[in-house]
Amino acid sequence: MNSVTLPPEIISLVHHIELNKEGWWEKALQQLILAASWLSSKNISVEEIIDYYRSQFKLNLDPGMIRSLVGSLCSANILVRMPDNRFKISEATLKDFENRLKEAEAIEQKCKRKFFEIMELCCPSLDKEETWQKANKELVLPIIKTMGARTYELLTGTEVSLDRDVAFHNYIKKYPPEVRKSLQVAITMFLNPKDVIVRSYILNYLNSFFLLQAGNLEKDTLETIQKLSNIKPTFSIFVDTNFLFSILELHENPSNEAALMLQDLINQLSEKVNIKLYAIPATIEEARRVLSSNKKQLDQLRLTPNLAEGSLDFGLSGIVQKYFDVVKKKKIPISAESYFDPYIKNLISILKTKGVELFNERVDKYKKDQRVIDDILSQIEFEKQRPSQSAKTYEQWEHDIVLWHFVRDKRPSPLESPLDAVYWIVTVDFRFLGFDAYKKAKLQEPIQTCLHPSTLMQMLQFWVPRNAQFEEAMLSSLRLPFLIQEFDPSAERVTLRIIEALGRYENIGDLPKETITNILMNDALRQKLAAESDITKQVELVREALIEEHRRMEEKHQQAVKKAEQLAEEIDQKDKIIKEMTKKVATLEEKLLTTGHQLESAQNREKELEKRISQLETKERWRIEKQKKQSEIARFVAFWIVIPTIFIALFGFYVSRYFFMGTRFGFWGPAIGIWSFLLIIWICLADKEGQKKSKISDWSAFKLFHKIKNWVLRLFGLLLLGVIGNAIWDNLKKIVP
Repeated sequence: MNSVTLPPEIISLVHHIELNKEGWWEKALQQLILAASWLSSKNISVEEIIDYYRSQFKLNLDPGMIRSLVGSLCSANILVRMPDNRFKISEATLKDFENRLKEAEAIEQKCKRKFFEIMELCCPSLDKEETWQKANKELVLPIIKTMGARTYELLTGTEVSLDRDVAFHNYIKKYPPEVRKSLQVAITMFLNPKDVIVRSYILNYLNSFFLLQAGNLEKDTLETIQKLSNIKPTFSIFVDTNFLFSILELHENPSNEAALMLQDLINQLSEKVNIKLYAIPATIEEARRVLSSNKKQLDQLRLTPNLAEGSLDFGLSGIVQKYFDVVKKKKIPISAESYFDPYIKNLISILKTKGVELFNERVDKYKKDQRVIDDILSQIEFEKQRPSQSAKTYEQWEHDIVLWHFVRDKRPSPLESPLDAVYWIVTVDFRFLGFDAYKKAKLQEPIQTCLHPSTLMQMLQFWVPRNAQFEEAMLSSLRLPFLIQEFDPSAERVTLRIIEALGRYENIGDLPKETITNILMNDALRQKLAAESDITKQVELVREALIEEHRRMEEKHQQAVKKAEQLAEEIDQKDKIIKEMTKKVATLEEKLLTTGHQLESAQNREKELEKRISQLETKERWRIEKQKKQSEIARFVAFWIVIPTIFIALFGFYVSRYFFMGTRFGFWGPAIGIWSFLLIIWICLADKEGQKKSKISDWSAFKLFHKIKNWVLRLFGLLLLGVIGNAIWDNLKKIVP
């Protein structure tokens, strides 16, 4: 598993399985079968499924169990058996599976976008995609694998091969020094237990890795594990000193959140699990010794709120930092004695209120036990490989190793299952966890003694459902490695020496925070104080630094005054320039106003001219139209009145004279007839032609002409009828005697 990255197909199917539900392992195997069927992209056999998980994840699945589960899936129409005894996913299941896969991919994409946003805020210089890939591959997933494997080892006693070197400080050293701090902040911000998306992404992987590791369980072991949720087990958990301080909130430490959440989880399980937190007298004594040592170290300080606030960012140890933070928040000086004494004197009773009982059994004999002595010396020798300031002391290793042997000796031997152990140590001290792993391997024991809180919480899934509170507790414990920082005791001693010296000044409470911070950041002063043990000389060095800081501040003040004077002069000059510009602007505005009036007057004249031109153009158009109309009327009169009239008169005269003159008809009778006939034809043609032209038809004379035409035609019609009637009557008289 050391180089395995889970495909999203497995994550999307396995992550939702709750270990406290009956038949969880059969459900997990069924989902693994579906994942293998999907990944094969073709029909698959039982043997191919087993080969796939053996080659990819080193799992030795039971062929008989896989065949049985395949049969159940076929009966439920989840899988479809083919004629060649292979099978494939049914269409309905395939659709549901693809929806789950999309959901898992959507969670990962949202998580990735969240990471990019945080990186843009904290580390904009780093390539986001590359940092995301490296953080997953080299940091987050290896730690998740480690936690899942530890739970598996805890339940089975079988060691899993893992990449052990996944400590955060090893990962962070791969980046340039200038971005390490901001990158650490980015990763801790990203692993926010309150963020539902990030929580789902991380814990889905954790659950999936555990279930895959459990694929190697023997049938008997599997049956034992499956019965866990129906058993009310007993856990007697011994806590180390750091956990005590976390529970009491006596130090600034990444383990605080995990310790408090573990307490809440224990309270949830009170009806399902017998679980108690204990501290042995040696742990109580060590806690008191640490508190007394810090009290003694801080007792000479006159710590004012401004000193506390200005010192919080200078590498103080967790207990000292918490004390300074309390003084800062209370905004009143608090002596080390009044702060630490209640805990030193009443530690046992205070711990009882926090759910930690005293396991009142002396362990002094272990300090003389050769096994303990050999282990201490071995660890001290190993610690020499570390920088001197971070190595544990003999006393610190003595407490841890005494506690380890004490708890181990209380367990039955041999241990058949984890639940038989009863006694455990829970710690966030990764060196202590490393010692436990070393002893487990050396003694070839199946069950570990020390548990990381995340391992314990993972195991507690057999009795508690995966609700939001449980998931927050899990993620809080998982991100502990990212929060742990190296502590330099010598740097803290120098900081406290400076604060002690500053506290001797009567008006120190009035000293600005900026001045305090500058004094603490003074590298030259820190180097001198690190080599000076005499308090009088230390005070003198700090006094010199204060004088130097005061001189520097005075120079800075003088520079600020000069700069202010220069700025004042510049402002005066600019005021003069502004006044001149204001006058110019006023003059320009006046000119602009005059020009505006002139322009307005010109515009009005222009509008008046345009109006007159428009009127003239209209009048001219009317005149031209009138001329056109008169011209057209003249042509009409000439062609349709004058010329036709002359023609009709001449034609009628000519015809009557030459054809009817001297006859019985005479001249005037035929002439009048011809004239009348031609006149009627002319009137009709002229009227028709005039109606076609709008200018003629609108002419008042033509309108009168049109009316006369109508009367003439009616009169002619009446005359014609009279003539016809007379003719008919004359003929009738001739016919009838």
